[in-house]
Amino acid sequence: MFDVLVHIMNYLVNFGVKFRRLFQIISIISSVLFAEDGPVYHVPIHGTIDMGLPHYIQRVVDEAAEHNAQAIIFDIDTFGGRVDAATQIKDIILDSKVTTIAFINKRAISAGALISLSCDSIFSLSTIYIGVDGFQVPILNSLNPFLVHILN
Repeated sequence: MFDVLVHIMNYLVNFGVKFRRLFQIISIISSVLFAEDGPVYHVPIHGTIDMGLPHYIQRVVDEAAEHNAQAIIFDIDTFGGRVDAATQIKDIILDSKVTTIAFINKRAISAGALISLSCDSIFSLSTIYIGVDGFQVPILNSLNPFLVHILN
């Protein structure tokens, strides 16, 4: 009987943690959405990062600036790819006048880590993996500022 109660309590605690993070993400995104007038751009960065992606990111950033966007949310789930492409994307993001948000959906490895760390803010819903080949750090729920310093 005790095992059943422990299992139920673990389920409720895990559900509460997941629900709390979801509520935090929704709160942050809604505060961005309703703080000012202007669109919010969603940019998926999934799969391998190649040399076509910097041109796409540049077009999105230019369009967002032209339309006075509130923010650009980069939805990141990648093992990486070409570092020269990621470096170009990093420069585009750092030069952007629009607020940039990285939403890491599971992983941001290698080139994905570089892109994520270039954004103004980083968010996730669950445990994520961020880092470079051979040094991947599982981070539970939110980024530890010390780890961000190490990864920079």
